[in-house]
Amino acid sequence: MKRFVLFVALMAMVSVRVMADEYPYLTFEQTDGTITTIAATGTTITFNNGNLIASQDGETKTIALTDLNKMYFSATSAVRNMFTEEESDYVIYSIEGCKIGTYKNLSDAQAILSHGIYVVKKSGNTYKTIMK
Repeated sequence: MKRFVLFVALMAMVSVRVMADEYPYLTFEQTDGTITTIAATGTTITFNNGNLIASQDGETKTIALTDLNKMYFSATSAVRNMFTEEESDYVIYSIEGCKIGTYKNLSDAQAILSHGIYVVKKSGNTYKTIMK
């Protein structure tokens, strides 16, 4: 009986490790449709004054909890995260990789673009967003 319990415990540990390996990315979806995906490995998440603070490799992304729609693990990510907040233009691409245009802010892009998923580049960082 002890062998059986030990075997079940070992299999449970192995299956938990396999499940964790299947979801290497952490995705944050905000209420405005912005989706940020980061590698789950090495990411530290803290909560302070109503904000979620995700830190990875010295970079930090802060999201107000009131702006956070959902957070989930995902198996794949074609796009890296966006962690910077400094001023620069937003370059918008279709999901197929065709350049759509350059905008000063996302509000201008949302007013012009049709509904769908887009790739946004800003300050050398890239992320996915959903225009609603």
